[in-house]
Amino acid sequence: DVFCPCAMGGVIHDLSLGRLRAKLVAGSANNVLALPRHGEELHRRGIIYLPDYVLNAGALILGAAFHLRGVREVGDAIERMAD
Repeated sequence: DVFCPCAMGGVIHDLSLGRLRAKLVAGSANNVLALPRHGEELHRRGIIYLPDYVLNAGALILGAAFHLRGVREVGDAIERMAD
């Protein structure tokens, strides 16, 4: 039900779209879509796509807060992303 590409980007392309049976594409690999039009095709097919930068945003906020300010508690900042 979920396709989670986490190691290699560009895995959603013309050939893989024809084989994809998942309802959700959510992986942490950079640039999962080979081309922007592949995202449009996922949308047309009713497949939810969560881009890598959305999935990785919490870790980026945590890492930046720790390295820039020495802060380890960033739950409020992460929750504000949902607003």
